[in-house]
Formats: sequence, C-alpha cells, structure tokens
Amino acid sequence: MANVSKCKSCGNNLIYDAKSGKLFCQHCNNYYDFNKPDWDKVKKNLDLKYKEQVYNKSHTCPNCGNKEKFNPDSLSFRCSYCGTPLVISSFKNDINAVAPFKINHEQALSSYKQWISSKIWAPRKLKKLAKVGKFIGHFLPTWAFDADTVTKYDGTEIIQKRVARRTSQGQIITTVENVQRRFFGTRNDKFTNIITAGNNTISNETLEKLEPFDYINLKVYRDEYLFGYVLDNYSIGIEQGYNMATQEISRNINNRIRSSRNNTVIALNTSITYQNQKQARYLLPIWSSSFKYHKKNYDFYINGCSGKVVGKTPISILKVLLAVIFGIAIAGLIIYLIMRG
Repeated sequence: MANVSKCKSCGNNLIYDAKSGKLFCQHCNNYYDFNKPDWDKVKKNLDLKYKEQVYNKSHTCPNCGNKEKFNPDSLSFRCSYCGTPLVISSFKNDINAVAPFKINHEQALSSYKQWISSKIWAPRKLKKLAKVGKFIGHFLPTWAFDADTVTKYDGTEIIQKRVARRTSQGQIITTVENVQRRFFGTRNDKFTNIITAGNNTISNETLEKLEPFDYINLKVYRDEYLFGYVLDNYSIGIEQGYNMATQEISRNINNRIRSSRNNTVIALNTSITYQNQKQARYLLPIWSSSFKYHKKNYDFYINGCSGKVVGKTPISILKVLLAVIFGIAIAGLIIYLIMRG
C-alpha cells in the first residue's frame, strides 16, 4: 500500500516543507502540522541474521488508481500518471528514526553557490560557466551501531635516550639516540552512532565528510517526512554494514592509542572485544546534484540538516603554477637575505 496526504481545502497533494517542518500545499499555500514525536533512542540488540523485508511488485496510487510498478531501488516516488508523491507504507516498520530535512531547495542552492565560490584553486570563471543540474532531495538509508569495547594492545615505539660514552682521551660525551621500546596496555571505549551507508548512492567516505547530521533531534518515522522526496532502498545488508562499522571502530581505537603515546609508534597490535552491541536504522536527508564544466560532470552532495557541501571541483593549473612560482620566489628571497646577513 502506498500512502499520500491531501490538502483539506483543495484536495491537492501535500509535500513536506523543510523550512517550516510542516506539510505544504503548493496549490493554495496552506500549511498542515502533524504529530512529530521525538525518537526515544532505544536501539535493538545486534542481530546479524536480520532479513530485509520483501515488498509487493506493484502498488496502487490512492489518488488516481494507477497501478505503479515497484522500483526496488526507491521506496518513495511519484505516480507516473498524476504525479502524486507516494511512500510505501510498510517500509516504516523497518525504520527506527528519521532526521527530517531542515534545508529546503532554495537554501541548498545557496549553500552550493557559497561552496563553489570558496574554492580558491578552481578556475576563475567556474562560478559563471558551471551549469548546475537538478537538485534531488532524498533520504539515505543507513545502519547505526553502538558498542562498548575492551582493547588489549601492544606495540613498539621510538624514544630518545641520552647515552654517555668515554672517548680514548678519557672525555665523556653524551649523545641522544633513537631507541626502540615495547609498550602494552588495556583501554575501554564507548562508541555511539557509528553510521554506515545502507546502499551505494554515496560512499561511506562521502557520508563521513557530510557529518554531522542532527542525531540529537531524530524523530519517530512518519510517512509525512518523505512526501516530495526520494527514499532510497537498502541494498547493503546488516552484515556488510556491521563489518564497515567495526573497521571504523578499529581505526578509531588505533588512532586513540597512537595519539595517547608521547613517542612515535612504529608497530601496533590490538585485540578488541565488543560488548553491549546495538543496532538501528536511520534515514538521513541529502540533497544531490552535479554541475557541468567544460563538458565534464562534477557531483556534489549537501547535508539536508546543516547545508554542508561535499564534492569535487576542477583545478586551475595556472593558479597552481603561479602559486608554486611565487613560493619559490619567496624562498629564494629569504635565502638571499639570510646569506647577506
């Protein structure tokens, strides 16, 4: 079954308005509030045997009666006949929480313009010549994991040691030498909301750069949040998501151990025990688009909560060459002044 919401005044389809946090009728400009309880932040115990739900292959549009063929990659869509925004209602049984859009289309476009203007190494005419494409607001399905960890570790670090030696003439000379030293220990860590992407719409690297999302104000899933946006389906299962999360936790623990040492660590071994593991499924809001410059497309993504933009831009070779030449000239001038002094 696909869900839809109607305007009580004109019967037109309603969409979610990110700026007001209400449902909006584009025909008569009416706003409608709806129940938006906060998520109670209760996560389920980790279950790696979780099975994805199988959805019907077709759904009937409640507005016009059109039979809409189900696209397994997207769980919210528009009726191909009347354009009504639809959400597969049974999907909500699988979702723990949703971070609603706070950045609307106009604000997303403004964030893009500020971002592209801030790229100092981009070609000077980029902002003027770049042709930006259509902005698509979609919810990215994600896996969220919590865990307490106990890590036993050992490694090798380099320390500086003063060594005194007596010369053949009887003089004592003290030198500083690099010496290897073993170390070991145990540490306890607590991890909350380790997020991994639930499909391949964007990479985990891009998702990490888009952080942080508004996890403090997560809401209980409601279809209304999705009206007017695209909802991507899960294509990455919980096992793969969990493996990516434990890799992130392992990297984090390794970095914490290395940064806690006052010396250079050249080898490190860890053994991690996981306890109190929890799982949840979040929907995170993302605006995606691309711009074309000199016949090449450049994708970019915008955090639907904060407006943060992540993407790549072309590099001006001329600007880089001028910067290198300027750097060499300054270095040469400094050397010249030092030699004269």
